Amino acid sequence: CNSADGAILHQIAAPEGWHFGGHAVFSSDGSRLYATESRDGDQAGRVGVYRFNDATRIAAFSSGGIEPHELIWAMPDRVLAIGNGGLVDLLATEREADSRLAFIDAESGALQSVLRLDEDLVSLSIRHLARTVEDEIVFGMQDQDPATDWRPLVGVAGRDGTIELLDMPRAELTKLRGYCGSVAIDRAGIIVAASSPHGGFAALWNVPERRYL
Repeated sequence: CNSADGAILHQIAAPEGWHFGGHAVFSSDGSRLYATESRDGDQAGRVGVYRFNDATRIAAFSSGGIEPHELIWAMPDRVLAIGNGGLVDLLATEREADSRLAFIDAESGALQSVLRLDEDLVSLSIRHLARTVEDEIVFGMQDQDPATDWRPLVGVAGRDGTIELLDMPRAELTKLRGYCGSVAIDRAGIIVAASSPHGGFAALWNVPERRYL
């Protein structure tokens, strides 16, 4: 849109039978837009690639899971990190999520690796991402079943393929109310913040030290 008068300059519609997942990223030169998409019905995830100057869809590839949400550059213009975290069964009373952090070649769409949460964390849905100075991926989650227990909501995926959840005092954890709405990293790539719109609260950590602030 034109910021002066609101006139629409380009408009990209999701393909029929699909809907956008809420986030997109540009290539470094601004020529391509990568957007998360989910298929209506079964939530199959993919990334749509659009040529930005004329809004033409030029490619699509699997997101490595169901209901992808945020995607960021794990390596600029080379590897995308994608947070997948859809519900296994939308109609089930038990809110079990299939959470996968996928790393995908942005050019070929090839799945390079995928990290999954432990089986005792199946109610957690990976949603939002940020990259640290060490090229680790910090991810924020939403608990689809917050009534049963208070689970960690922020984790770090290391370059070695490990996942580590960030601790915080229980009294502070409850203020997040089982829901992280976004995560962000400071310019130094060290301090991460996770916000909860449900709790009206933001939590901060020193990621290299794995220390709650």
